[in-house]
Amino acid sequence: MKEADYRLMKESGCSLLHIGIESGSERVRDQMGKKFSNRDIDICMEMLAKHQMSAQFLMIIGYPTETESDFQDTLRLFQKLHCLGFTAKNADGYAPLKSVSLGSTMLVDIHDEGVWKALSRHGIDNYQNTYHWSCGTNTHTERKERMKRARACLQRLKIDEPDEAKRRQDEIDNIPKIQKKRNLNQTLVL
Repeated sequence: MKEADYRLMKESGCSLLHIGIESGSERVRDQMGKKFSNRDIDICMEMLAKHQMSAQFLMIIGYPTETESDFQDTLRLFQKLHCLGFTAKNADGYAPLKSVSLGSTMLVDIHDEGVWKALSRHGIDNYQNTYHWSCGTNTHTERKERMKRARACLQRLKIDEPDEAKRRQDEIDNIPKIQKKRNLNQTLVL
């Protein structure tokens, strides 16, 4: 976006943008069809700071093709933005990067026809349910561990995570228990 766009947003009363960054890895974003670079993120943050607006980053931990290196790119993005001062709150509580919402660790619903195409394109295998699947070394256990590490990184850098994102992740973590209970109930009903 041009600087004039940021100025117009500010003049219209905009104070917070929810931005689907998704990953600190340009490779992963390219696979998602996100056509912006890490330099574009830097420029966006500079413009938000200049025009006193904030962003909430929407992130996905565990995209099917995410590797450990890609995940480290995400952690490095958080660290870089922190080091550049974009996470530091002023006396009024303002910071250009207000919060980071860590999205689900990629729920996959095989009932969606489009997902079948994604399954073959990304090589998802060992599909057990919407939450338990793997893509090479990207397993359910690995995605949960990455989520914990991402959350610990945000806490260490004092970057807020919205309560609703934490609550949503807690619900997702309990999906296997809920599905097991639901299957048990269905069996009892039959």
